[in-house]
Amino acid sequence: MDVFFVISGYLITRLIHDEMSAGRFSVARFYERRIRRIFPALFAVLAASTVAAAFWFMPIDFDAFSDSLAGAALSVSNFVFWREAGYFAGPSDLKPLLHTWSLGVEEQFYVVFPLVLLALHRYARRFLPAVLAAVVVASFALSVWGTRHHTGAAFYLLPFRAWELGLGVLLAVGVVPALKRRVAAELLAMAGLLLILVPVFTYTPETRFPGWAALPPTLGAALLIYAAPQAASIGGMLRLRPLVFIGLLSYSLYLWHWPLIVFTRYRMPADLDFATSCTLVSASVVAAYASWRWIEQPFRRARAPGHRRAVFAAGGAAVAATVAVASVGTLTAGLPQRLSPEAQRYAAMLDKHKYFGIYDRGTCFLDYDQSAEDYDPATCLAADRPGGILIYGDSFAAHLFPGLRALDPADAVRQYTATSCRPIRTANERCNAFYERFLTDILPRAQASTIVLSAFWAPYFNRLGPAEFRARVSATVAAIQATGKRVLLFGQTPTYPRPVPYTLALAGSAMNRLPARDARLTNTLLREIADELGATFLDPYQVACDEFSCIAAEGGAPFHWDTGHFTLEGSKFYARQIVQSLAAIGATARPRTPLP
Repeated sequence: MDVFFVISGYLITRLIHDEMSAGRFSVARFYERRIRRIFPALFAVLAASTVAAAFWFMPIDFDAFSDSLAGAALSVSNFVFWREAGYFAGPSDLKPLLHTWSLGVEEQFYVVFPLVLLALHRYARRFLPAVLAAVVVASFALSVWGTRHHTGAAFYLLPFRAWELGLGVLLAVGVVPALKRRVAAELLAMAGLLLILVPVFTYTPETRFPGWAALPPTLGAALLIYAAPQAASIGGMLRLRPLVFIGLLSYSLYLWHWPLIVFTRYRMPADLDFATSCTLVSASVVAAYASWRWIEQPFRRARAPGHRRAVFAAGGAAVAATVAVASVGTLTAGLPQRLSPEAQRYAAMLDKHKYFGIYDRGTCFLDYDQSAEDYDPATCLAADRPGGILIYGDSFAAHLFPGLRALDPADAVRQYTATSCRPIRTANERCNAFYERFLTDILPRAQASTIVLSAFWAPYFNRLGPAEFRARVSATVAAIQATGKRVLLFGQTPTYPRPVPYTLALAGSAMNRLPARDARLTNTLLREIADELGATFLDPYQVACDEFSCIAAEGGAPFHWDTGHFTLEGSKFYARQIVQSLAAIGATARPRTPLP
């Protein structure tokens, strides 16, 4: 998206800057063009998405969709998704309008920017380049700072993103002198292409974004815009007819591709395979062409008597109607009446807010916007005693806390957990500080005899590779054992392609077992680490799964409220296995309730 911000800033600014220089700029005509350009295809996608969501979405998802629908219609969906941002915000594949956040940023920019540029043209023309450059530098500095301290705001909000559009603006107003040598143009165009492509293959989910990480692709886009017209090789490639055709479809392609992916994933019982992915790509191109040919083009060309007033009236009516429809979904909490009573019961279990309290979120289980310094040992380790348990890890550790605490007769279970922070050294600054505090402060202070290490291990195993993963987990286990404490290494728990209550609601019958993602390689390596170091290992797949499926519910009560995190019932189920394992080595007291 960052590349398109630069392109948009350049194309729109070049148009209005030229008109202002010629004395032909009209604010009304500019906004009329924006409505003609943006609204028809956008509202077609919003209408189609609303119909699909009404048929397929669970109430909690339709409620969230309705919020984003109103936000997209009002060009403020970036604020909607910023407000929802966080580790438990829900997966992006449940948000068909997530991609509209960038349209919100653009439209907010173009509400203000033409008026600012017009004022500079009239009253401070000679300072125009300096003022625009200063704004770009200030916005970039804010983005760098915000990416470290307010990640959600830095990603979604205009002040942190304006510099990306501003790079295109600077090129459009001629701040950078024109190139005179073709060799320089070729080199700069090639450098620009590399700056765009390299991040595609080198950035990971660990990369802090936007901030400094957004500079290479945006600078690359700016270099291409600047140099490609005079660069025979790169410029010629960009003028190839297939690429020009994709460029014509780019807006509609951007609008249609994500809802198609989301609704397909929502209904698929498993992850998308290659054939389905190829079908989605083809469907996106077909939908984009149809949208460009029969929606975008007719509306952009139409000129009727009093057309400007009609355009504004039609645009306002589309916004009002969409917000009205969205209000129905919001005020009814997602229209649960669409479902059967049994499906409604399961759907109600998708509400993540019901489970935050039992995890002790925000206090001893730190939220995504909290740092290691926010953990208070006086509160979280109070009454900590020898013979007790300290749980350490991410949310897949925190979800063991309610079950272990419910089974503990001596109230000797404590936790040191944080969203997204595995109990190993990582490249993430927040999580590394959390890890260091565990080694230097929490571990020496804790009186618990047993440390339970648990995490969403599988993504890190896949990202780091077996050798590095082994080294990092082993380092944590060895550091704990050096203090004389026991370690129970709790393996990767079953995770599912879709939220478990959603799958049960769709099934319409009492199902207890569901196919889970394969985590055998991860758990095999964790077992090897435990065996090598003399720690205890518990494999949740051996407890709950056979070759084809895992226990995901009992007596109509799901063990998970999303694709992997435990409900209280799920937490108790796995906590019993932990208590049994520890009792077998004499490391903990017997549970207060009999074990099955």
